[in-house]
Amino acid sequence: MLHTLLPILLFTALALAVLGALRRVRMCRRGRPSKVDLLGGLLAMPRRYLVDLHHVVERDKYMSKTHVATAGGFVLSAVLAILVHGFGLHSKILGYALLVATVVMFSGALFVFKRRLNPPSRLSKGPWMRLPKSLLMFAASFFIATLPVAGILPEGTGGWVLVALLGIGVLWGVSELFFGMTWGGPMKHAFAGALHLAWHRRAERFGGGRSTGLKPLDLEDPNAPLGVEKPADFTWNQLLGFDACVQCGKCEAMCPAFAAGQPLNPKKLIQDMVIGLAGGTDARFAGSPYPGKPIGEQKTSEIAFQSGEIDFTAVDPESGKALANLPDASVTEIPAIDYVWFGPNIEKAPFNDIRVRQAIRYAVDIDAILQGAYSGIYPRANSLLAPSLLGYWKDAPVYTRDLEKAQALLAEAGHANGFKTRLTIEATARYEAIAQIIQANLAEVGIEVEIEALESAAYWALGKNDASRDLELSLVKFNGKFDPGFQTQWFTSAQVGQWNWQRWKNADYDALHEKGGVTVDPAEREKIYIEAQKLLDESAAFIWITHNLNAFASRKWLKPGVLPNGNNWLYTAFTEATA
Repeated sequence: MLHTLLPILLFTALALAVLGALRRVRMCRRGRPSKVDLLGGLLAMPRRYLVDLHHVVERDKYMSKTHVATAGGFVLSAVLAILVHGFGLHSKILGYALLVATVVMFSGALFVFKRRLNPPSRLSKGPWMRLPKSLLMFAASFFIATLPVAGILPEGTGGWVLVALLGIGVLWGVSELFFGMTWGGPMKHAFAGALHLAWHRRAERFGGGRSTGLKPLDLEDPNAPLGVEKPADFTWNQLLGFDACVQCGKCEAMCPAFAAGQPLNPKKLIQDMVIGLAGGTDARFAGSPYPGKPIGEQKTSEIAFQSGEIDFTAVDPESGKALANLPDASVTEIPAIDYVWFGPNIEKAPFNDIRVRQAIRYAVDIDAILQGAYSGIYPRANSLLAPSLLGYWKDAPVYTRDLEKAQALLAEAGHANGFKTRLTIEATARYEAIAQIIQANLAEVGIEVEIEALESAAYWALGKNDASRDLELSLVKFNGKFDPGFQTQWFTSAQVGQWNWQRWKNADYDALHEKGGVTVDPAEREKIYIEAQKLLDESAAFIWITHNLNAFASRKWLKPGVLPNGNNWLYTAFTEATA
């Protein structure tokens, strides 16, 4: 039965894919003309895909190896599946080759699946979340269907039940990976991307040089307008490039306007162009929204509040002003007690020299970080404990940017020409924006910073098995609790190898932390924790950024009861507001 079913499924999906390809090509041809060597581009496409594209993907080592296994395994599996199950070439050699190809593809797809378990905010979700499942289903279904061809299982194993299950699996796989490649869905990037590489608007980039300058405009050409107002105003191969977008979010992460909260998200802009070209709406867009405009999953609670479905929710402080303008709404802002900072691993050279650490503290503009990454509305932190906590050090030094001091300290430490280092962060849009500002600031004193953005699971795994020993610079955010001892505990010597990622050890600090935990008198405890924070400051290993800000939207008739750390809401303390 499979010998009949599989060819039907394969060739139907391929025929529909061809029709979709013609439709997609016609769609992109709506753009303005562009001189392109069509045949030469197609001939050059394999090398551009296998070599040039791989060099770009290689910047992300995890995805580089994953892409080779998944994409390479898929292409080989698809070709062999058509030969073996489409044309009925039931050769043991081809059968074993297909088994190997599907195993390689399945292995790569497992890593794609793992990446999607807790994806960075810059990655789009929505349909992209089903892609690894489709890849796994395609590989697994053809692997099982090929076992009889290779002689590993006898023909007819499993009977109608297995035939039905494999039919469903193959239908799912080819629908996503063949049909979806040209009709829309996550896999359309493979078809559009291949043609984009073939007919690239800047083919000179593949010659080993750089091509970044603006192309000259022909002001006499009536078909080449200044600016664009609709997709057809772009050249056809520019439209092809937009259609090839894989929604990786790299442009979003590197966009200073997006980081500063301005109404621009380049990835969303590209997707809007594709929608304008292909039709449809952005209602199901599942990536980061334009700042200030609630779109997609991340703003669901705010949308529900605006529509009247719910009466209370935590909101982004940046959205608070817009929500406060609703006639029946009020927004409560409460300074948080979290602590966000960055600092070096002081066991690693050159950070074992306090002068280098002090130089970094003078080189980085904390106020610029608050303006660029926090929209200028989050309060600055100058020490560990937030103002609302016992032990708040109100006289903590406020370090302002001083490049001359920073350069002098570096020169004194023997690093007048700077050095290279790595800043490790959790991969979110905000932390990537902070990292880029730090990177730009330190570049001005000769320190070249490579940003390492890790997915959440990989990032927090640094707190286990002494993994922090390999860190250089790290950006960290910890949640706070009411007792100051909860905050101070993470910086003790005992926490090196766990959550003390700066790997700073100080016996006096350890003693103060222990003493604070057994002291009852509040005034005495306050002095103890201030002294502990002074030692943190003297180390220059902790550069504080903010304690964060909590915002909550509620109906005007409701008075919410909220804990200072914003993590747990006292629902039993809600009361009806009085005039």
